[in-house]
Amino acid sequence: MLKFVIILALVALPSAGQDGGGVAPQTPDAPMAVARRFFRSLLAGDARGAVQSSAVPFLMEQRTITSSEALFDEWLKSLSGKRPELLTLYGIELLTPAQMEKRFGKPPVRLSAFESQSKSCLFAVANLSGHAAVALLKQTDMGLRVVGYTD
Repeated sequence: MLKFVIILALVALPSAGQDGGGVAPQTPDAPMAVARRFFRSLLAGDARGAVQSSAVPFLMEQRTITSSEALFDEWLKSLSGKRPELLTLYGIELLTPAQMEKRFGKPPVRLSAFESQSKSCLFAVANLSGHAAVALLKQTDMGLRVVGYTD
């Protein structure tokens, strides 16, 4: 079974309202805490928790979701009828865009929407029972949030 090593990668993320010139204050575990909270919400089938860890606009696969209500509806639809509680979160690896490309190569077409947002972001790659799921984390006016997801 594939297991990921948990790596904490710290990068300077722009503060809300800045054009990338400043550094947002972060505790060392802030990105990992956000990623864990998000993936645990998904595994619990908790659409509300997933939305609380997120910000809009939100990229899901190749779609952009522009409201929290629509994101909640999309998570309800995606999680219903599935048994996410049967999955195990084996680990999360945080990667900068450069680390992501070096490790996994150029992103597939279905992740092309992530590329335009990824310059000041972190990728959280989770191992969910041997399958990769990727969340895009970015500093927003609400703090560090998940702004994209694909599996």
